[in-house]
Amino acid sequence: MSVLSARTMGPFGRGQLALFLQVAYVANMFSMAGIDRAYPITAPQGLPSRTAVQEVGRLILSPTITTATMCLPIGFALGHRAGGGAAAAAGLALLIFSFAAAGCVRIAATVAGSGRIFVRATAIGEVILIGTGALLATVSEQDPNVWLLAYGLSLGIGITASWVILARAEPARTAPRDNLALPRRLGLQIMPAGIATMVMLRADRLLLPWLGSYSQLGMYVVVATFTELTLWPVQGFVDAFLPQWRRQALAGLLRRGPVLALATGYAATAATTTIVILRLMLVPVFGPGFRPCLPLIAPLAIGAALHGIGRIAVGLSLASERPRSILVADIPAAVVAVVCYVLLIPRFAAMGAALGSVIAYGSGTVLALAICARTKNS
Repeated sequence: MSVLSARTMGPFGRGQLALFLQVAYVANMFSMAGIDRAYPITAPQGLPSRTAVQEVGRLILSPTITTATMCLPIGFALGHRAGGGAAAAAGLALLIFSFAAAGCVRIAATVAGSGRIFVRATAIGEVILIGTGALLATVSEQDPNVWLLAYGLSLGIGITASWVILARAEPARTAPRDNLALPRRLGLQIMPAGIATMVMLRADRLLLPWLGSYSQLGMYVVVATFTELTLWPVQGFVDAFLPQWRRQALAGLLRRGPVLALATGYAATAATTTIVILRLMLVPVFGPGFRPCLPLIAPLAIGAALHGIGRIAVGLSLASERPRSILVADIPAAVVAVVCYVLLIPRFAAMGAALGSVIAYGSGTVLALAICARTKNS
């Protein structure tokens, strides 16, 4: 979808679409309210995925409705600048609900130890998304608001399909708990760290249109979309092993060194591979208009690798139930990120954002590793 939208709309239109998506990503963090990390730690072992979906749904429903409602004026304002306020507001709200539903299914799959439901949902959503994107590209659709609606609708259909599969494949053998105060409270404790992480991950995209231009953002996100693919396995690894790490920490058996060594090896290999592949494929795939993106590849790939190592360290600290220690790592790094972006983007545009991300991710990773090294097993 990123390739199709970039080739169809060019850097400027892709930048407009990217800004909508960044708002949706930020909104999703408020919808989750820390539940994505808190629930796997506090859920009973062996909980069926359908029951977990119901519990997570109860936890995030109100924050999602509130967040989507508050984002309607933002979507309308941004969409009005792109030529269609109402369509943009609707697309943004739909995307926020789709992200929240996807997170709900992902968390449930993590707790239940069964990822097939989430994989099916993701696959269905991606197939529909690519098909919709191909249709829009065929008719040369230039309106970013239409592409935004396509994103939200396609992902929503995929998640709806996953719910149907889940309902048929697995009856809810365990009744949902009445009292979910523990994951809610822990989620709120973790949430400030999530906000700080979101600042590190999204402030560059949110500031680039204002301190630079939509075209600069369009070129930046084309590269960042692919370099951040290296983070998906890392985050999936953390999500999958967090409950196990928690049990090991409680028993005094959590070994952090081998996990961090594995993360470092993966990050170095993934960054190197990404740099080589992107330099070869970027211009042939996206077109000559994206040739100025080439210098962005190395710093964005290095930044993503550093951030991946930091996420492993944060997960290990969280396994020892140290939510406040995460704040010490993420909040200073978020401050560094904003300062770097404000200082570097006006002078160096997209390259300034890329260099700022390396500095911010690097500082956050150093702090996370230091805290992880000092964290003792519970």
